[in-house]
Amino acid sequence: MKISIQNIGDVSIVALNNDFYKTKLMNPSVLSVLQRSNKLVFDMSHVKFFDSSGCGILLSYLKTLTNSGGDLKLCRVRKTVLTLFELLRIHRIVEIFNTPEEAVRSFGD
Repeated sequence: MKISIQNIGDVSIVALNNDFYKTKLMNPSVLSVLQRSNKLVFDMSHVKFFDSSGCGILLSYLKTLTNSGGDLKLCRVRKTVLTLFELLRIHRIVEIFNTPEEAVRSFGD
């Protein structure tokens, strides 16, 4: 899985460039970002597919980050993926924003 990483202050924005499911979520690039930053935003603009095992991994990342005093936020979630998040109520656990900038600003609140 290709990812690109941008840092704004102490927040890492990870732009995911493929479909998102368990094997891709365990990608060493994603795991290395988790080790370096405890404030993370996943930019989901290029993700067209997300399965339930991916949701489980996403929630484990959230738990890891919150245990270290951080948080995980999502932005630019496509309608098809958002529908899954709503069915599984992920949107009630992980904050979702329209833009990366909004997600980054929310860490300051």
